[in-house]
Amino acid sequence: MAFFIKNKMFGLTITLNTLSWAGLIMRDQYTKTQRIIVRVYAWLVFLYLFVAAACVQIADIIDIWGDINLMAETALLLFMEFAVISKILTLLLRYDRIMEIINGTEEILYFENGLEGQRIIASVDKETTRFLQFNSAFVVLSTTFWFMGEHSSTFFIRAKYPFNELKSPGYEFALIHQVSSTYL
Repeated sequence: MAFFIKNKMFGLTITLNTLSWAGLIMRDQYTKTQRIIVRVYAWLVFLYLFVAAACVQIADIIDIWGDINLMAETALLLFMEFAVISKILTLLLRYDRIMEIINGTEEILYFENGLEGQRIIASVDKETTRFLQFNSAFVVLSTTFWFMGEHSSTFFIRAKYPFNELKSPGYEFALIHQVSSTYL
């Protein structure tokens, strides 16, 4: 079994491999037992990164109820979490159809022989790769500066965890949770 999923479009190759390593999509070569394990792993990743983040945002809104400025800040993050949750749920629930479309278009891209078609494919690949590089650099720099910033008793993403996040090991767990949510 190949470690990398290959695709004609570099941006799609990176995206498919990242989603595969996170367990959110499955490779065709998996056995039935491996598929079950990957599916359970995918749901655990989904629950840890996205559902837990939404829950702590909801708890934070309840905690700060009445302070419009803080509620607006937390609501913005909460709605962003809901958007990401809907995208991941769509990916998990409609995986077969999505992979059917990707595999079908992959064949079309590989067998395109026309000069104009090759030029269009190269242009789209270049633009998506540039976007992926910009987005990745933005996430890495944001998180790096986040770590380099002053660490007071609050986090950069408002959240209310069900444990004391101001003392170790709760602080480290909350920080790791927020950083991993940001990266994915």
